[in-house]
Amino acid sequence: MSKVIPRIRRHKVLLVLSMVLLILAAASVLPTKRKPSAEALFKQVVIDPIPQSVKDIKASIPLDKRERGRAEHTYILRFDVSREGVLKIVASRSFVEQTIIYTTIEQRLYLSNLSLDYIGPDSNVVWPGVMLYATSRDMPDWFDLPQWKGFTAHYAGTQRPIDNYIKTHVLLYNEHLGRAYFVDREVIGEGSRGSMLWRWIFR
Repeated sequence: MSKVIPRIRRHKVLLVLSMVLLILAAASVLPTKRKPSAEALFKQVVIDPIPQSVKDIKASIPLDKRERGRAEHTYILRFDVSREGVLKIVASRSFVEQTIIYTTIEQRLYLSNLSLDYIGPDSNVVWPGVMLYATSRDMPDWFDLPQWKGFTAHYAGTQRPIDNYIKTHVLLYNEHLGRAYFVDREVIGEGSRGSMLWRWIFR
């Protein structure tokens, strides 16, 4: 009887080890979410095909998270482009030219104006525009917007406070430099679980 018990235990240990190895092997072949290239992100959020004058695309994803009942992201792209290329981007969606300022609030970097300010569903929480980076230390080396002396700005977006949904596009263009920034910001809140499910399915 005493010889049987250790033998059974050994079988259990071998079974557990086999299951662990099987899980590790399966995890190694599962597809992982890779960070898209700057060109791929441009096609996804700005315009596809990429206008011929667009060069030197840089991309930054300071925010991309999904939690229970909520998802949000901020994509920032910088690229060199001619005025004709900018006009193509403007014509691709319902952009409106507006005055947008670049500001710092408690070390957080924002693009701000009344259209970008967002009032939450409880009408007590106001976000002052689109936060680009939490601190200046989070900015990539190529982020030169603070040094710009002037730019034209276009805004397109949707806000539905009732279900906490925000979709914002901001296009900034410095014609003197021949350079533009495009910001894609989206929040799908707890009231938009159905929308978030469909977004996840078709990503």
